[in-house]
Amino acid sequence: MSELTAWLALAQQAALIGGEILTSYQDKLERIRSKSCDNDLVTEADELSERAILDFLRPHFPDHGILAEES
Repeated sequence: MSELTAWLALAQQAALIGGEILTSYQDKLERIRSKSCDNDLVTEADELSERAILDFLRPHFPDHGILAEES
């Protein structure tokens, strides 16, 4: 398996982890807040999903900087 193929597999796993969290919030009312302006909204599900993805990826890529939307 090439390094690129391994990275793709990890990205797919991370997406599934984040997606499971987002799906679990699909029918729930939740807190919504604006980040920087009134039309820049973020939900609890967004933040939890991002955190789970980052928590999964960081051990695999400890020397990489990761740019994320919500944090």
